[in-house]
Amino acid sequence: MPIVPNRLLAALAAPALAVVASGPALAAPPPAGDAVVDELVVEAPADRAGAAIGDIRPELKIDEAEIQSYGVSNVAELVAQLAPQTQSGRGRSRGGMPVVLLNGARISGFAELRDLPSEAILRVDVLPEEAALKYGYPADQRVLNFVTRQTFRAVTSEIDIEAATAGGTVTREVEAGVFRIEGDHRTQLRVDWTDSSAVTEDERDVPLDGASALYTPEGLFRGLGPGGEIDPALSALAGGVVTIAGLPPIAATRPPTLSEVAALAGQVPGQGEGAFRTLTPETRKLSVNGVLARSLPSGTTATVNAVLTLGGSESLQGRPSYALAVPATRPWSPFSGTTDLLRRDASRGAVRQTSEDWSARLGFGLNGARSGWRTSLTGGLDLSDAVGRTDGGVNAAPAQARLSAGDPAFNPYAPGPGDLSVFEADRTRSRNAGAEIQGLAAGALAELPAGPLFLSTRAGASGAWLKSRSVRRGVEREVDLSRTGVSGQASLDIPFLRRDAEGWGRLGDLSVNFNLQGETLSDAGDLGAWGGGVNWSPVDRLTLLASFSRDQSPPTLVQLGAPRTVTSGVRVFDYVRGETVEVVQVSGGDPTLSRDQRDSTRLGVNWKPFAARELNLSVSYTLNRAEDPASALPAATAEVQAAFPEKFLRDANGRLAVVDVRPVNFLRSEREEIRWGFNWFGGQGPAQGSATGRPGGGPPRGPGGPPPGAGSGGRPMAMMGGPGMGGTSGRNGWQVSIYHTAALTDRIVVRQGGPVFDLLDGSAAGVRGGSPAHTVELQSGIFRQGRGARLTASWRSGSTVRGETPGGDLVFSDLATVDIRLFDTFSGSPDLVRRWPFLKGARVTLAVDNLLDARLEVRDAQGRVPAGYAPDVLDPVGRVFEVSFRKVF
Repeated sequence: MPIVPNRLLAALAAPALAVVASGPALAAPPPAGDAVVDELVVEAPADRAGAAIGDIRPELKIDEAEIQSYGVSNVAELVAQLAPQTQSGRGRSRGGMPVVLLNGARISGFAELRDLPSEAILRVDVLPEEAALKYGYPADQRVLNFVTRQTFRAVTSEIDIEAATAGGTVTREVEAGVFRIEGDHRTQLRVDWTDSSAVTEDERDVPLDGASALYTPEGLFRGLGPGGEIDPALSALAGGVVTIAGLPPIAATRPPTLSEVAALAGQVPGQGEGAFRTLTPETRKLSVNGVLARSLPSGTTATVNAVLTLGGSESLQGRPSYALAVPATRPWSPFSGTTDLLRRDASRGAVRQTSEDWSARLGFGLNGARSGWRTSLTGGLDLSDAVGRTDGGVNAAPAQARLSAGDPAFNPYAPGPGDLSVFEADRTRSRNAGAEIQGLAAGALAELPAGPLFLSTRAGASGAWLKSRSVRRGVEREVDLSRTGVSGQASLDIPFLRRDAEGWGRLGDLSVNFNLQGETLSDAGDLGAWGGGVNWSPVDRLTLLASFSRDQSPPTLVQLGAPRTVTSGVRVFDYVRGETVEVVQVSGGDPTLSRDQRDSTRLGVNWKPFAARELNLSVSYTLNRAEDPASALPAATAEVQAAFPEKFLRDANGRLAVVDVRPVNFLRSEREEIRWGFNWFGGQGPAQGSATGRPGGGPPRGPGGPPPGAGSGGRPMAMMGGPGMGGTSGRNGWQVSIYHTAALTDRIVVRQGGPVFDLLDGSAAGVRGGSPAHTVELQSGIFRQGRGARLTASWRSGSTVRGETPGGDLVFSDLATVDIRLFDTFSGSPDLVRRWPFLKGARVTLAVDNLLDARLEVRDAQGRVPAGYAPDVLDPVGRVFEVSFRKVF
């Protein structure tokens, strides 16, 4: 049964469709006074211009001066820097991308805004999750509202080079863009190219440990007798039990003797596969992003966004390996029993795994206002195609047949022995298409004593199609899935109290929200969601929020139908045997997955203690519970293997051989956390200033006029001389923020009466161990006369993952990382700019990521580092030095 009956869909959708169909679009923020940044005409609208709708106040406001202190080039980089302030612990989007608005209106997608230069942004408002409801989104994502300047023109170019201080990999990025904003008119085009070289194992300290190290081109014998012994006679010659022994080189021409093998007892010949295995792949990507926005004669603001991305990657999986069972028959075996011969085929080079992909998006948006209602109509079409290829491994079956038959002409020890063939390459292809359209209408239904009765309604339709094909050793599998649906949502805000000096008004501002959502999908039936919340501000600058939501969602088409991909040579730590092994990993989708249901409860407090200081403190408590969540298995721990034995296959010797990482449905999951912190901006010098524009550079008249409560003027800008703009220096500033997340509960119930994975106490959340009980994020920066410095640090607590026995436990250390960034816009160096005019409008940045080259350390009960958990395996790149040059023309 759905949470919301299907018959509610029409009722929820009707207001949005009616208002969107009948009204012109909302204009951009109203015109205001001009200002100039080094001949680039800009202006500052009123504080409320471009504000998000509704009565929920921003938790944080970041003005233009503070934006420039981050030293970022565009909106995408700014969003990344604001991650600690925008992180949400709610629902299925926990830790995901926030909702992004432009001038208080919906956009067709983040690509529409991501490349806009940071200098074009006048203000950023950070709002809590509850504000997302007013725009038709679920209340599980924070909201970022970007307010742009009325006039902005720039041509930008940037070159960025990043290199790991340990060597081996270099990332190069070149971008160029043209941007123009004239009121409601916006034109932008950006082209970006990025490529990164690979890191191979021989360029890092990767120990040769585990069963994978036994496969070398030189060859090695491995025992199959009791305790893994090769032959008692060989052990007697060597003076101890021999389980492995190198293949004597003379065996390429004649059968080796027992004494010749004894000379190599316990030895693994060869130098390993480091040069033939990559830790990070070689990648490349080209992206072209264009946006065109215009104000139509009817007052409608229309936007079209087109994006094309081409990408590819290549990784090495080591040279193909094979195993031959050498029977105890003359003339080729000197042993009394059957023995394994392990070897790599050096004649064929590394197994390569390549991918080529492209994606395209065409999005549109209409925004407007009519009779006090804000409206929007957004939609888009998405297409993507990804092709993968993995070289085939060695087929040793014909060689094994000749060896087992005792063919005297067949020498199994010869390099590349006859009858070794190569399997046909594995191939995959996945084609995806998606389309959606959504209409939103939001406004006041009535004016109550405490404020407007505010209604937000959304109606939408969507479709998604996935077609995948995989070929593995001649066996072909195809998946063809589709999903279409319609949905509707309504959110109602009821004000109960308005702050006043008398009566109930002494309790402050108080409003309540109720929201409902219904959805019908072709492959999942009727789904629904509902929720509610309370917004209370007892005194000025103090806000308390409480909310609850419940929603249902089916698995994605990718989870259901991604192509089946088989990758050999994947290192996995087997917690049951306490060893690192190379396995065949099976990934892809699972069509048997079912939908889930999630409940989210949040309590939040936001406080600005001082009216004249930009200090914001916040505390939030979040509880998320999910029924039937779909997720990939975390790691090959003993408890995971016991709960899902069909996902782990072992060979005849009991070694882990195949791991299936395709997603599964768990019975239930629960996570509970508290997050608190503060963000503090400070500055010296003029807090506001003005400048005059050049002739003809004045702001256009907005056709829609200002939003309610906004006048025609606005506060003058506080200039800081933004990076890359060459502007005049103004207010010098600094910023510091610290956020601490404490996880109280994080567990998964596998099935009814089955095991419970406690991710905070002994269970693995992934290859990096359990879920950290504590995480701390620090950001700090200073900006003075066009120069800036930023420091970002993070720390996460360690964990212990239990094995089959106490000796199989793995201990994961704490991890603290520090990043620094230094930049200079030369706006505080006029003499230097006069001497070198090319520096006008330029910015130079020097940065170091992971300054201390910190790596996660993992050890077993004996203090040893498993091969698959070596620091250079978990983090092959480590410390990275970056230099970039940006120029604005």
